[in-house]
Amino acid sequence: MKLSFMLWTRAAVCQLAEEKYVITITLRNMSEYPAIVNKAKTEDAVIFWGGETGINNQAYHVSGFAPKGQTPVVPSYSKVEKINMVSAISNQGRCHFLCYGEDMTQQRFIDFMERLVKDTDRKVLFIVDNLKVHHGKMVEGWLSGHKDETGLFFTSPYSRK
Repeated sequence: MKLSFMLWTRAAVCQLAEEKYVITITLRNMSEYPAIVNKAKTEDAVIFWGGETGINNQAYHVSGFAPKGQTPVVPSYSKVEKINMVSAISNQGRCHFLCYGEDMTQQRFIDFMERLVKDTDRKVLFIVDNLKVHHGKMVEGWLSGHKDETGLFFTSPYSRK
């Protein structure tokens, strides 16, 4: 494979996927992204991409054995420990994150956005997925009072072609 560039950019990854795996990758079919970029330029704002993830200390690949008709039991000898994280990364690589032990709630998402806005010296345009929390009434209410500081945008729902 001959690439006209040295760095792994989005274009390089798309080209590799196209040539090696015959898969066409688009920006999640997010047709409004160019408008978000224009809005960022017009309002001197910074674009952040957000997401949530979580990890725990339990194995998911373990399977057990039991005689026919009995449910397999796999003993666990450790206390379940978990941690979740919400993060935001800008197109320039600036990263912000918040770790927490409980589930994501509308209030926790608002708290993260407040911190993100406070730590950023410009308006924040925040692109997130379609997690139910992101669309909540509390979030909408908070956003309506902070239009001069932030804007929230959503990626297109995932669908395989």
